[in-house]
Amino acid sequence: MTASVAIRSATPADVSIIFEQICALADYEKLRHEVTGSTIALDKHLFGDQPCIEALVAEIAGDPVGFALYFCSYSTTILRPGIYLEDLFVQPRARGQGVGRALLATLAKQAIDRQWNRLNWSVLDWNTPAIQFYERIGANIVENMRICRLTGDALQQLGDQSRSGTPRSSPARLATSADIQAVYDLIRANIEADGSVFNGQSEVLEADLFGDQAFAEAIVIEQDGEIAGLALYFTSYSTFLTQPGLYIEDLFVKPQFRGRGLGTALIAAVARQAIDRSFGRVEWGVRTWNHDALRLYQRVGAIVMEEWRLCSFGGDALKQLAGSLDDS
Repeated sequence: MTASVAIRSATPADVSIIFEQICALADYEKLRHEVTGSTIALDKHLFGDQPCIEALVAEIAGDPVGFALYFCSYSTTILRPGIYLEDLFVQPRARGQGVGRALLATLAKQAIDRQWNRLNWSVLDWNTPAIQFYERIGANIVENMRICRLTGDALQQLGDQSRSGTPRSSPARLATSADIQAVYDLIRANIEADGSVFNGQSEVLEADLFGDQAFAEAIVIEQDGEIAGLALYFTSYSTFLTQPGLYIEDLFVKPQFRGRGLGTALIAAVARQAIDRSFGRVEWGVRTWNHDALRLYQRVGAIVMEEWRLCSFGGDALKQLAGSLDDS
């Protein structure tokens, strides 16, 4: 890591520089047409009365050469918050000097200091230099996961469906603390169905959903007198839109209640939440082998982001990346 790279928290004076680099990133990703946001909105979401994102600025000899913009995520697999890195960009003139690694290591250190245990982001599959760099520093590239996205008219149309519920079910509703055992059981079933081990405690989940510092929210839907499904989500962010969004961490319907439109109703209820809050999109992940889910998501108007791959640091790899700051 180059000794002259300095990483600091962004200030209001950096907003225009960050937005310029967001546009440069969009140009690099061939997505400049998707940038519809503004510096005014970015400033509000970074430094307003209710900030929902954070940013780091990288400098070499006082010259801003890169940035990282991120927000708090949540993992039901480990029942802990984490950091989701929405944008990471290094100016071409500064590449190869340790700027990207310094930004990621600083984020890893922040996660460790906050007693969080995950750092996630995404990468385009054609961006070979970035993928090779991430793998060199120990990141896991999740090949069998894709992101689904609802935005624009598709988001509005699905959100409008949530007002009446499904023909054979009660309307989806926000979960309350009284629902915690049912929510906990559904999360466990979802994680175990995905082949993962779940060791979380319901008391931790209750605090994270309904405590003084809540990290996520949940919507439940009832059928035949019981809670049959849930969607658990947290607030995300789009730098291209300069708008918050919602990310669905868990979407699960009990097997005996599938085929009744409950999954659609749950996604529609999350879409309604996004619209009511003037948010710009709803996203979630899907396994590439889950063809039934993929067909459902495409039917409701979601775009499956085939070119994007998820990257993650957790556990010992996260600690090692954070510790590399001490070696620089």
